[in-house]
Parts: sequence; structure tokens; C-alpha cells
Amino acid sequence: MIQQQQKAYSSSAAAASANKKATTTTTDEGQTTNRGKRKWSKPSAKIKAGEDPTKQVENPNDLYIEGIPEDMELSELTDYFSQRVGMLRRDEETGAVKAKMYKSKDGQPKGDALLCFYKKESVDMAIAYFDDVEIRDGHRLKLSVAKFTPTTKKKKPAKKKHKKLIDQTKELGWDEDERVHIVIHPLFDPKESYGDENYFNDLKAELTEEFEKFGEVEKVTIFEHNPKGYVVVKYKDNIAASMCVQKMNGRFFAKNKLEADFYDGISDYYVAESEESKAARAKAWEAFLEGE
Repeated sequence: MIQQQQKAYSSSAAAASANKKATTTTTDEGQTTNRGKRKWSKPSAKIKAGEDPTKQVENPNDLYIEGIPEDMELSELTDYFSQRVGMLRRDEETGAVKAKMYKSKDGQPKGDALLCFYKKESVDMAIAYFDDVEIRDGHRLKLSVAKFTPTTKKKKPAKKKHKKLIDQTKELGWDEDERVHIVIHPLFDPKESYGDENYFNDLKAELTEEFEKFGEVEKVTIFEHNPKGYVVVKYKDNIAASMCVQKMNGRFFAKNKLEADFYDGISDYYVAESEESKAARAKAWEAFLEGE
């Protein structure tokens, strides 16, 4: 009887020892812990397991700017870029633009800043067209996609939700995504077409080739009888249209300084041909046929 009890106790002790081993875990550092006593916290959501915590990560919607003049205000900088490459993100509750001018410990500007855009294409366009641009005498901007080091800090308690004051998806309408029509003038003088029946066909082909450098063109409309030489070009997307405005505004074509801007949705550039113009054109055509 005693031998049977000793055998039973021996079996129970062995089972307990095996169970203890099964609940023991060895960490990467070689430390041993019991699962029943302590739980390991999960890796930070911002740093994937096995990644270098010091490795910097790009944020494609954010633009990092260096070389900013010390006396330039943040509002001036945000206006400069938002008017040229696209809309900046805003805080949904306060409506404030998400942008930051970096300063030293004593509060002096360090010459760099961060701008957060609504679309990554705005960052791409800014770098393509404004990197190394002299924004003021002696001050050339250096632009790059913003980078940051993922944090391992604990998440702050969630803030109480407030009603959104703004919805930027509504701002994108005609003011952003749908703005694809560009008005440019003066690109021609109607009198130049007198005596040349192919004048406007050739002009349209030449302009289309130039406009396509900025993106896919859907339509080019020449207002042949407008004395100010208006042309409207329609792009497939707003990014290409914005590039066109940036590059064409202030540029010279046939000795004329051009003005380029987005169509306002109101103006009508159509002008009917006057009787005087018809007579002058007919006279010029006759002279052409006679070889004069």
C-alpha cells in the first residue's frame, strides 16, 4: 500500500515538473519568464517586429523645406506653396493648416519647415518644380519628402471626439480636383491668320505639343476671333493643369508675355467675327492667291 502511494506521489511530482517547464519561456535576451506570472507587451504598432527602431520612414504627403529666409513667416510660406502645388491638410476640429516652422531653443527660426499636403502629388510637384528655386535673393530652397523616426512611446489617451468643423473632401470640388481648364493669353493675333488657311490648325498642333509636356491634354480650344488671343486647354487631371499654370504664366511666346490661370467658370471668350474682320480677311486671301 505504501509503495503504491509513493509511486502515485512520484508521478504527480513529475507531472508538476513537466507542467512548470511547459509554462516557461526564454526571451531573446536569454531571460526566463513564467507565462502565468507576467505577460509581454505587444510590439509598438508604429514599429514592426524585427525592424530597426532608428530607421527613418518617409511620409509621402509631407514636404520638408530647407533654406527658408529667417524673416519669412509661416503664413507666407504656406500661401506660396498652396497656391502653386495644391491644398494643405487642416485640423478637422480647429481648421488650422498643418504646417510647422522649426525653431531653436531660444525661439529663433532655424530655416526649415514641414508642410503637410492633402495629396502626395502636391509634394511630388513641389520637389519637381521648386527644388533649388531662389525664393529670395541668396535663399535657395531645398525640398524633399519628409522623414521621421517611428516612436515607441505609449499612445496618449484618446481625446473626446468633437464635431468636425471642416471637411476637406468638400473643398476639393471645383477648387482642386475639378480645376482642369487653363486659360492662356495672348497666344496669337487674329490678323496673323489672314491669308493663311492653315494658321489655326498649325497653331493648335504647336500648342498641344507644348501643353502635353505637363500631362495628358483632353482638348485645346482657340478662340479665333478674340482680339486678345485667348486659348483654353483642358487637362485630364488637376496636377497637370497646375503645372501648366506654373510654367506658362509669365512666359514669353512670339514676343508676348503670357498670362495663365485656372478658368473662373464664368467668363466667355467667344467673339463673333466682325464685318470689318471678314472684309480684311477676304482681302488678304485674295492678295495671297494673286501672289502679292
